[in-house]
Amino acid sequence: MHHDEEIGDDSHAQIETEGFEGREEPAEGSYTVGHKKPPKSGQFTKGHKRSKGRPKGSKNIRTIVEQELLGTLTYTEGGKKKSGTKLGIILRTQTNKAMQSDSKAAAFVFGVAGKYLPQPEPEGESVELSDAERAVLADYLKMKELFEGRQADG
Repeated sequence: MHHDEEIGDDSHAQIETEGFEGREEPAEGSYTVGHKKPPKSGQFTKGHKRSKGRPKGSKNIRTIVEQELLGTLTYTEGGKKKSGTKLGIILRTQTNKAMQSDSKAAAFVFGVAGKYLPQPEPEGESVELSDAERAVLADYLKMKELFEGRQADG
């Protein structure tokens, strides 16, 4: 009976060491290379950047456009010196060209006006819509809103 206990202890010892033969315990402070643990020689060193990216302090396109178009400029009109934003001067110039029958300038001015000026409500009699017409109009307005949202996103 004593002999069986020894066999049991030996077999248990074999199970514990099975699969670990040839492996050494890593020394303290050493690094084990494995899954998601690349060799130290292949890792980035401290302070090393992978990509440059946009440098700190540089301006994005929106900031540049705003600074350019909202910057002030002094100009002469009718013999008098005036100042205004570059955007305002461009709009004034295009409006003057549109008044002289320049169709491209007129299209530009009407496009800006249509986008940024409030639309007046039509005068006259109001027309009563049927339920079917209201449903079609509601669907159209939803589709228009979705389409304009997609265009604004890019």
